[in-house]
Amino acid sequence: MNQQLYTLDQVKELVKVGFIKIQTDNTIAPTSVLTNEDQIHKIFKSQISEWTGQGMKVKIRSEERCRDCGLIYKEENKFHCENHDRWARRVFVSITGLKDHKDGRERIFSDNNDIPLSIEVAINLKNEIVDSIKDNTFTIKRYLPRSRQTFLFKNYKKEYLMKMEWRTKRLFDDPEWMSLNHLKGIKNAFKNHFNYFDSFEIQNIKKKHIKDYFDSLECNRNCKRRLISYLKHFLRWALSREDLMKVPTMPKIKLQRKKKKGLYQNAQFEILQYIPESDKPIFEFLIETGRRINEARAIRFRDLKEKER
Repeated sequence: MNQQLYTLDQVKELVKVGFIKIQTDNTIAPTSVLTNEDQIHKIFKSQISEWTGQGMKVKIRSEERCRDCGLIYKEENKFHCENHDRWARRVFVSITGLKDHKDGRERIFSDNNDIPLSIEVAINLKNEIVDSIKDNTFTIKRYLPRSRQTFLFKNYKKEYLMKMEWRTKRLFDDPEWMSLNHLKGIKNAFKNHFNYFDSFEIQNIKKKHIKDYFDSLECNRNCKRRLISYLKHFLRWALSREDLMKVPTMPKIKLQRKKKKGLYQNAQFEILQYIPESDKPIFEFLIETGRRINEARAIRFRDLKEKER
């Protein structure tokens, strides 16, 4: 059998993924550990082999082929083409036997940050998944890349906006109906303001995150109040679907009203001179009582107190 030699970088990778153990006393590892090809391949084989337990199977697979000879990379050839000394550059972790999951299986092609899996990373991921299954702490959501995490704010808001758009197509007398103008405001809020929360899972959005965001927002109080109402509606919608346990407390912002200035009394009397005689009584009534126009229009004879007529 020909002796297999390894470069320093290759040895570092073997140490990194646990193929070679560093001595606790920092002494030099036995030569057999570094030169016994069968031993290293045996360890490697055990790392990439299929695991079965608790009705589930976890396996490392690849869809790549050797670009020189077309060899399919798989567990049997250790994802390596010996003829051309090429390794599979991209692999994935296959999980079958999943309960309450689409098709009962899942393929993980990348890590949480959407970086494609190398063999080393896939081995670590597979071991982590197997350990969590054994500990009964496994949940597939933890291992899906962020772009596929259902409850990530960035992904969850898409479903919410689709639902809100559906509501605009309901009949006017339907309790679910929403105006197009309201939908426009919601879409604008999510497009231009709520990107801050895109990397959060909705259940991880806390009061402090919301407060920090609105404290940093450069807009007037009325704008902040409107945005808070949109965000609150979004989180309440998630709560109604049982995707959220609790809606975090929202910051309270007082409404900023501009005090309207009325006309001075002498200006009112001056304007009154230009009003036709037939219409003067209603305007005199407004001046004397301070009623709004709609209130004056709605008044009826029976609304007047008889003793004060």
